This record gives sequence, C-alpha cells and structure tokens, in this order.
Amino acid sequence: MLPLGGGLQAQCTGGTNAGTITPTLSWQTIPCIRGGEYYRFYATVGVNYTFSYCFASGLATFDTEITILDDSDVPTIGGFANGGDCGLGEHLAYWTPAATGWYRVLITKASCQTDTRCTVLAYHTELDPYAAPGRTCSTPWIVPSIPYTQTGLSTCFYDNNYNNNTSCPSSYMSGEDFVIRFSGTAGQCISIYLNNTFIYTGLFLFNGCPNLGGTNCIAYREGGAGNPQMTNITLPATGNYYLVIDSESGIAYCTPFDVSILPCVAVGQGATCATAFNIPSLPYTQAGFTTCGRGNTYNSTMACTSTFMNGEDFVFKYVSPGNECVNISLNLTQSNTGFFVYNGCPNVVGTTCIASRTAAGGNPRLRDIPLTAPGTYYILVSTQPSPTCTPFDIKIERCPPACTFTPNLSNTCGTPQLVSAGLSDTICGHTSLLLTPDVTADLIADFCGSIENNGWFSFVADSATMTMRINVTNCLSGFGIQGRVFSTTDCINFVPKSNCWNPMQESNGVIQATGLTVGNTYLLMLDGYNGDDCDFKVFRLHGGLPVEWTNFHAGLVAPKTVQLDWSTSSEVNNRGFYVQRGRQNQKVNADNFIWESISFVTPQGRPDQGASYQYTDHPEYTGESWYYRIQQVDLDGTSDYTVYQEIMVEGATESALHALFPNPAS
Repeated sequence: MLPLGGGLQAQCTGGTNAGTITPTLSWQTIPCIRGGEYYRFYATVGVNYTFSYCFASGLATFDTEITILDDSDVPTIGGFANGGDCGLGEHLAYWTPAATGWYRVLITKASCQTDTRCTVLAYHTELDPYAAPGRTCSTPWIVPSIPYTQTGLSTCFYDNNYNNNTSCPSSYMSGEDFVIRFSGTAGQCISIYLNNTFIYTGLFLFNGCPNLGGTNCIAYREGGAGNPQMTNITLPATGNYYLVIDSESGIAYCTPFDVSILPCVAVGQGATCATAFNIPSLPYTQAGFTTCGRGNTYNSTMACTSTFMNGEDFVFKYVSPGNECVNISLNLTQSNTGFFVYNGCPNVVGTTCIASRTAAGGNPRLRDIPLTAPGTYYILVSTQPSPTCTPFDIKIERCPPACTFTPNLSNTCGTPQLVSAGLSDTICGHTSLLLTPDVTADLIADFCGSIENNGWFSFVADSATMTMRINVTNCLSGFGIQGRVFSTTDCINFVPKSNCWNPMQESNGVIQATGLTVGNTYLLMLDGYNGDDCDFKVFRLHGGLPVEWTNFHAGLVAPKTVQLDWSTSSEVNNRGFYVQRGRQNQKVNADNFIWESISFVTPQGRPDQGASYQYTDHPEYTGESWYYRIQQVDLDGTSDYTVYQEIMVEGATESALHALFPNPAS
C-alpha cells in the first residue's frame, strides 16, 4: 500500500477486502474496521456518500485516513480525507462517483500504514441539496406525523435562504438552512431534538415561512456545543409550522444532523413514583427524556444506596407479568449517570434493589435484569450529582432467547453449563456484568490475566486435541474476552489443558486444548478482560490450527535493541504476522495495555513445513517496561496472539517471561 503523488493528494491504495456494505440515507456503522482493510460498496452517479469517524457513533482509535478507490484499486477524485476533522478521526462528506459501479472505502493509519486496532466507521448517503426537499419553504422536508425521527440529514449546500429573522434574533441563523414543515394543533405540546450536529448549531420554530410578514418565532435554541433541543413547546394554533436548522456562519457554516419531533413528557411527570412515566409494553424505545427540573426525591440513603442517586431523578414504571428478563440501555447522557431497578418505590420500606448500573463516562447499560415476580417495577435515572441532571434516551427490551444451541455461561465452576459431547454445537452467549468472580489461588496462578466476571462451560472430549474458534463482538468497553480450558476434580485445583487466550482487546481468536482423554469432562472458562461485557460465539474447528506455533521469545541483544524470534511447524491460510509493541495503560490499571503494530511480516511457511522469523526493534528508554507479542492473522481476518513478554530497555538483559507460549507445540 503506497501513497500516490500529484493531484490525487497522496491517496492510499491496496488493502485487504473485509466485506461489502450498502449505504442508505440513515447512518450505519462498520463496528470493526482496521487500518489496511477496505469494504466494497455499489455507488450510483448523482448520489452523495459520506464516511465519518466524527458522527453517528463513529470512533477512531488511531490517526485515520479514508480513501475511496474504484474496484481496480485506482483512487477517485475527491475521495480522500486525512486532515484530522475530529481528533484522530476523519469526515469525508459528499463524495460522488464519476460512474455507477463498485467502489472501495479503504481505511489506513497516517501515511497509508496498517493498524490492527478496531475503528468504528459510520457511513450513509446524502440527499442532493439542489434537488431534494428541505431547501426552502416552497420545497420543505415534510413530516407526515408526530412522533417523527429522521437521521442522516444536512444543511450543507442548501444555501443561506433565511437569516436573522427579527422575531428570532440569532447569529446562529446566518449559515446554510434546512427547512422542515409539520402540521400541529392548538395546545399541542412537542419537544424537538437535534443530534450528531457540528458546534454552533441553531434550531428555530416558526408559524410561517421566516421571510414572510406576520410570521412569528415560536421558539428557538442555540447550541454552542451542538445538538440543541427545545422541550415542552405548546403550539398556539392549528396549522403548518416551519422548523429551520441553521448555524453560525463565522464558525460552522453548515452541519449534519438527526432530528426528532416528539410529544411532550408532561411537566412534573417522572418526578416521583406517583407521577412515574408509564412504559406500556416491551420492547420500548424513546428519545428526548431529561432528569432536569424533576428534583432529587430519591437519594443514596434509600434502596440501591448509590451516590449516583443524588442528582435529579426521572422515574419510569413498568407492570411485568413476571418471569421476565430485560436489557436496559441509556444513550446521549451526561457523565456520571446511572439507572436503578426496584420492585417498589425506592423510599418505601421493604423495596428491593433488583439491579443497578452506573457509568462515570455516561450511557450506562445492563443485560439480564431479572423481573421474577409479577407486579409493578420502578426504574430510576439519576446522576452523581455532578452534573445535577442529564438528558437521556432509553431502550428497554426483553433478553434475547437463549442461544440456538446452548445457554450462556454458568456463574460457578461447580455447576458449569454443559455443552454437547465433542463440542459439536456452536456456543453463544456473553460475559455478563452480572457474573461474579469464581476464583481460587490455583486458578489465578494458572491464568494469564486478572479474573473479574468469569463463567464456565463443560464438554466431553471426543479427541486428544480439540480446537475452538471464538468470535467476539459488541464489547461494552472494547477490552475483549480471555479464556482457557482446564481439568479439575474439585474446582479448587486446576490443570491447564490449552493456551491461555487473552488478546487484551475486542478480537477473535483460537483456543486449542491438547492432551485430552477421550470421554473425560473438561471446563472452558471465559472471562471479560477488565470485566468487559461482550457477545461471543464459540465453534469447533476441525483439521487443526491455521498456524502451529513452536516458539516465541523476546530479549535484549544490545542496549535499546530488542530481538523477537518466533517459529511455526505448519501454516495454512496465513495472511501474516503483526509485530506488536505495548505499554501499560496506567489510566485504567496495570493489567491494561495500549498496543500498536510496528511491523508486518509476510508468511514463509507451508502446510507441511513451518518457518522461522526474526524482527529487531529499537524502543526508546522511558523508565517503564515495553511489552511485545505477535499477532497472527488468517486470510478470513481471524487473529491469534502470543502471550506478551516484558522488556526493560535499560536493566535486565532478558525478558521477564509470562508462560512461554499459549499455543501447543506440534
């Protein structure tokens, strides 16, 4: 993958095909795309396409670049972004193809480099501003009915047709406009929310077109930090209303946005159990709530006893038939937000705290909340109390049915979840936050990381060697899963029977158990690294590992010179090896690491014969240890990792070894 010069602005080429996507007007995301990977998509002449790390849940974990290539790997005009539009992330907007056909969106690290870390790329199509509705009051975007939500809109290229209306005197009405029209009735109460906007965005509501005499400004809101919202607006008369989205021209001349127009939550509703907002049925999803103005009726002296109850509260109630399991998630909250589930009002004697989840970074979520008894349950949303209140969206849904083949992990070693003989079924589940540590001193000594929320499967061996592929998705914290196969007779003393798999990030991988006795029962333990909550699928691989390792070693060979040696006995469908260097992330804890890929090594082995590899690194002395590991990547994108080895650049002459190697030798 090389940078190109000339008028194409040094765009990148090459990469590995990771799949296909179909952009639509609504935002979608690729939850894990790495540096050096591309997705194919079919593009139509005249349609605008936007790819972003800045909006709609896009997230960059390294300094990204976005390149649009045709299907022959040739860069396209205007299809490149590397200016750092939002920190490490890029925003490539309004790209349109020269011809209808297949194209590629390629993600790279700065200077067209690869990177093994996952990023979240958001994408969608954009309306043609010169043909689509929303340009003026004569051609407005029409809302058919309320409640109404639409994602993926933008004011960009819609021109500045309306500005500084005398009844809405705001400099935030000096950028390009987008006009929405809806019908309302006298006395109707609505709330309007914008999301995924740039900074300095304005929201203006009129009872007519802004430039006509007699038009009045019903309400407006300036969002200096973006995402303005107007709540509890009472419409004065029956008729058409015009909503104008605009911006401050001197700073942000236009903006993308999502819009929701919703019925009001009644004033005072949700402030107490007596005025709790009723959830009529599940699943339930609604945007635009706030705890602000509700008061702090319930606090940490009551059931759940959390300091996150000491801000203003919003209370929901739900009548359950019993024997239910629900998942709850909040979005678009402030920091230090929590929610709490009770079988009665929090301040009533005898009320039990069924479940709770707090998040210092905001947006708490929790799965597998048991509503065992029939009756009324209360859900309290509150803050720590800095801030004293928060906006939020809420989603409550029933837990998905048990996996097609097996239920989730068991919480204890003594009662593991039994899997079919020979592991012939696919195991599905998640490392639930509700699982508690089940550890002994011997288990801790035999594992390659700290254990927070481990769970257990058991299976009967049908061969001496059994290989399992683990696919991991939807991690709450992005840390991933760790696991190992053990034998035990008492759940106190454990004998490791496989590699200790711990990629320390959301990643797929392989666990291979060896030396098994056919007919004996073994345990597969999975744990969320740093307590992470992740979905997983485990399925049996037949025919052995794509790569059979025999050795990995890292050591100092000279001051500030680290030599890595590794070898294999066989290689099948091997894309190659990433050499990774890491350091401890002290902001989290000593067991968390920040990894970067410093080199890619092409494979040399064959199915009947492996190969030996060597790499030399020259790290800086920082007073801290450096850590090294090798990531092996299959052609299908699945990864396997060596256990890390620690190097102190000045001091020790050899690495401090943690369990020489996780995979069995041939």
